[in-house]
Amino acid sequence: ISFSAETIPFNPYRSQGRRCYVSHVEFLIECNGGSLNVDVFADQQETPFKQSGLMLPTASAQNSEWIDLIVDQEANFLTFVLKQQSPGVQLRLTSMRIHCQPGGMTHG
Repeated sequence: ISFSAETIPFNPYRSQGRRCYVSHVEFLIECNGGSLNVDVFADQQETPFKQSGLMLPTASAQNSEWIDLIVDQEANFLTFVLKQQSPGVQLRLTSMRIHCQPGGMTHG
């Protein structure tokens, strides 16, 4: 079954009047032959600045594996859209860690 999930716009520093810089995101994926595509949107734009980042576990890994997606972007908000389109293989994403720090001041 194909699926798509979208995170809420992310910025833990918004209440401090700051933008958010995300260096990378880690995904914990069970190694069962499935893969995950990730689109990253800045400031609720219609087109992602990073499209179809492929999160594919290595064949030699056991059980689950952490896979990095480099983001290297600062924005008022970042939204992640996760998609799986491998109907023959079920993918299990068990955790997602967003590595971020405060960015510049927001405008308005």
